[in-house]
Order: sequence, then structure tokens, then C-alpha cells
Amino acid sequence: MKCFNCNSDFHWARSRPCATERNTLYSHDFRGDEEEVQITMMESDNGLDDKIDVLFGETIGAMILDLGCSKTVCGVRWFELFLETLNEMEKKVVYEKSTSFFKFGDGKRMPSIKRAVIPCVLGAKYISIRTDIVACNIPLLLSKASMKKAGMEIHKH
Repeated sequence: MKCFNCNSDFHWARSRPCATERNTLYSHDFRGDEEEVQITMMESDNGLDDKIDVLFGETIGAMILDLGCSKTVCGVRWFELFLETLNEMEKKVVYEKSTSFFKFGDGKRMPSIKRAVIPCVLGAKYISIRTDIVACNIPLLLSKASMKKAGMEIHKH
């Protein structure tokens, strides 16, 4: 996709002002380093509920690595569906009070209902994940701090 105003590949008109001096910062030709990337963009709520449900359904029992997320968080629906996948021994989830608030793409502040410590298998490790639970339809978003604590490394090429 290109900027509507200046036809640049490196930004969109809505997110950055178009200025010639700013565009000179991006002098590297990335066309030789092409790779296929899938991006899902949703602009409005009209008629997208079914598509969102399909995308959401793909995340049950999985997590999204979210480097922009300050704390690990999930939605109530994801959490309830995740609990259904656990056996009786694994269902010993620890609940805690939470006073955290989260802000997502729409800019609205969403209070945490509670916090839970849930069992997880990450690679070959059995770990526990502490996540806040909010009243919206989002999957488990694993924060950068949680990734670091688990010893994860993300290599950029």
C-alpha cells in the first residue's frame, strides 16, 4: 500500500505528514529484500463480525506475541474458551485482583476485570502466564516483558 498524498511506500497519509525532507530519511531501496507478509486491516465495524470471529477462533489455545503490549492481557471470551481446553488438573487457575487499565487501537481505556495465572506450554517448557482479563473480544496478547521473562528471543533479519 502507498501513501494517498505522496505515493510513498513508507507511510500512510493519516499517520505521518508528507514532507520531502522527511521522505529523504528513507533512502534504502527495500525492493531487493522482499518477503511475503500477510496483514489483516479492518477499517469499520460494518459487516465484519463474522470475519473477526473467524480470526479470533484461530487464536484459541494460542497467543499473539505483541511487542507493543505493556502487560499481558486477554479478553473474557478468549479466557473462557481457553479454560474449556484444560483438563481438571490444569484448571487450577489462580485469580488475583487487578487495577490495570488498557488502551487499544480505538483509544478507549478498558479496565481489567481480574488477573489470572494460567498454565501454558511454550516450546518444551511448562510455564505459568499472568494475564489481565478485559471485557472485550481479544486473544491473549503476550507482552514484551513476559517474553523476556520466558527467555524468548526475536531475531530480525
